[in-house]
Amino acid sequence: MKIRFGITLMFVVAISALWIFSQRPLPSTVKIEMTSNPFPLVLGQTTLMIAVTQGEGTPLDAEVTVAANMMMEGMLPVNMQKTIYKNGLYQVPIIWPMAGQWMVDVTAKRDGEETGVTESFEVYVYPTAMDNGGGLTQFRSASENLAFDTDPTHQMVIVIPQGTRELMLAGQAPDVIPSEVHLNVNGQNTLVIQNDDIVDHTIGPYMVHAGETLRQTFTRPATYQGKCSANVRATVNIIVDE
Repeated sequence: MKIRFGITLMFVVAISALWIFSQRPLPSTVKIEMTSNPFPLVLGQTTLMIAVTQGEGTPLDAEVTVAANMMMEGMLPVNMQKTIYKNGLYQVPIIWPMAGQWMVDVTAKRDGEETGVTESFEVYVYPTAMDNGGGLTQFRSASENLAFDTDPTHQMVIVIPQGTRELMLAGQAPDVIPSEVHLNVNGQNTLVIQNDDIVDHTIGPYMVHAGETLRQTFTRPATYQGKCSANVRATVNIIVDE
């Protein structure tokens, strides 16, 4: 009787542990990456391709949902219900109703869970097909951009979003880079510019190619003047103080 009770107890404990494990939220090591076909995105029918991995890149079986909100008031969100898993990627067909800046939220969770991991991607939908210019081949996530600013005490980080040139040409872009950038040789002495656009950008004396990152540390006071393709004044002064 005691043996039978012990076996039964072990069985109940094992089932309970399995149930608890199945109900746990996805681990914080889960990584969500997104690209598209075509890349960059274009008005009309496209496909988002999403990789969900954990640890050192092991594919994770998850329920993936996607919602897109245009970064302009008055537009209804676009929710994608259909997800196809193929060749290690969750493929999500989507029809973009309007060109412009969008925020895409991707959530991955195990079947039956209420919570999961959500990653956000700022994307730009172009009115016609565009050449990527040899830069990025996938979208940088919001958490990647946050993690990029590793030392705010000594570096100033500026991200040029995808679609910046299109918005500049349309007269709709806010100043991604201010007309004056202030740095200090004894403090915030490093300028980091990450170009997520599909075109090269000129920032004063520097050219930042599409998909590349400029990191410049200043060791003496100086003022650098030049053209700027990422603000409405089209010029920038980089002022380095003592």
